[in-house]
Amino acid sequence: MRELPDYIMEEVKLVLCYEAVAYVIRWNGRLRIVAELHGYLHAGDESVVATFRQEDVFTEDERTENYINANHKYPPWYKGRRDESVFARMLADTVFDARTGELRVPGGRMVDGEFVYSGQKGQPEMT
Repeated sequence: MRELPDYIMEEVKLVLCYEAVAYVIRWNGRLRIVAELHGYLHAGDESVVATFRQEDVFTEDERTENYINANHKYPPWYKGRRDESVFARMLADTVFDARTGELRVPGGRMVDGEFVYSGQKGQPEMT
């Protein structure tokens, strides 16, 4: 298999932040990234080019960080200190910019095996 372009791999990583598996398919002559495959063909040339799993792309800390930021709950494999109040603070710090329609949801990071939320609001830029 030839190497995939960087922009495709960046999109695969973005999908894998929220999904367990990402597929790169060829569809109507173009590469697309999907989270699930359907049992029927949308186009005559549709084929699976590559399959990626979270475990293949991210470390355990990165997977944990992605899971918590996407779902606002701890994954079953998380072994660090569990502070459920962090999710209420993240929700309270979420900002919707009515002018642009952008929703900014703050996220935390993994530091030494612990999920840490800095408390920074997702404030939109003022122009």
